[in-house]
Amino acid sequence: CPAMKTPAASSPPPLPVAPPPARSWRDTLCGPLAKAVSVSAASSVLSGYDQGVIASAMLTMKEDIGLTDVEEELSIGVLNMTAALGGLCAGLVAEWLGRKKAIALANAFFLVGSVCIALCQGFGLLFLGRMLQGAGVGFALVVAPIFTAELVPPEVRGGLVSLGDVCTNGGILVGYSAGLMFLGVAGGWRSMFGLGCVPAMIILCLIWSVPESPRWLVSRGRFDEARKVLLRLAHDPNPARVDAELADMKRAAEEASGGGDGQNGGASGNGGWGDVAWHPDPVVRTMVWRGLGVAFFSQAMGTEAVVYFAGSIVQTAGVESVRDTLLAIMGVGLCKLIFLLIGSSLFDRVGRRPMLLTSSGGLTVSLILLAMATVGAGTSPALAITGLCMFMASFSLGFSPLVYVICSE
Repeated sequence: CPAMKTPAASSPPPLPVAPPPARSWRDTLCGPLAKAVSVSAASSVLSGYDQGVIASAMLTMKEDIGLTDVEEELSIGVLNMTAALGGLCAGLVAEWLGRKKAIALANAFFLVGSVCIALCQGFGLLFLGRMLQGAGVGFALVVAPIFTAELVPPEVRGGLVSLGDVCTNGGILVGYSAGLMFLGVAGGWRSMFGLGCVPAMIILCLIWSVPESPRWLVSRGRFDEARKVLLRLAHDPNPARVDAELADMKRAAEEASGGGDGQNGGASGNGGWGDVAWHPDPVVRTMVWRGLGVAFFSQAMGTEAVVYFAGSIVQTAGVESVRDTLLAIMGVGLCKLIFLLIGSSLFDRVGRRPMLLTSSGGLTVSLILLAMATVGAGTSPALAITGLCMFMASFSLGFSPLVYVICSE
């Protein structure tokens, strides 16, 4: 008989790490995590404020500094162009310098841009200020949700990340309201932009006291710092649980850099813009293009134009008083925020496709109403305000909360 072989002693399986205790929203938003999430949310609010305040300010600043119609349109539209460039650069800066420094840079753009506009005497400095604000908007839209997602625990991640869109729309509403706050004040539009400097300076001071993203630290090989951050953020700082989480982050970083064992891990590290434009897998390629299509049409339908020119639309429809115009666009901004909250609570239950189709139908009808209210001799303020509210409500029910969800999925 062949000699009996003694089985090689195998190492015992690792002991499972107990799941973390249930974490309430109150527990989650205490300590350093509260400060980090607040800084991220405040950056989103400031991004929305800089988008919305121009609609209120332009009602008086156009005449004060003698802007032509073309200069008005350029100074408003340039924010979107530089926001797109800022968004493309934001990811690179966030990977190179870290999430905290990228958010600090966004707020530096907000601060300098607001100062330029508050001091401008003509089109040149106004245009420069809007360019800088646009760069800040692009950085904030990209980096703030990433920073939040990488800091907060999974059980509350979805709610806190979606909070960024709510904060942006809340900032737009505050920007609309600023016009009423400074109504009747000589050069009040300068104070509106000066007001935007205050939160930017506060964030620039606070950002250095919040922890850096542990995932970014792991991606840079700074494992000891990442572990300290995880212990600092943990509600229940169990070293075994923190080490397990750190190991997961290391594994994900290795796969993302092409060091994983699976094919997808290596591919994800070597992917580039070519894979986005024409992925070798036809199924993935179709999914990517559908996501890009939803993102493109969410902007091409004119949502930014309606936000920026809401005051002009109301005045074109026949509202003459600046105060009545400001009240009207405040109501429009409030409608946008309320329906965003409603939409964010529905899409997980109703589904993505029905919400997008409902949103598209409402947007089509509302744009027809806006055209009827502002063209020809039959202008109607009531119809214009109804169309504006319907447009904002329809956009907030579908495209506003879902464009990021669909692209990420």
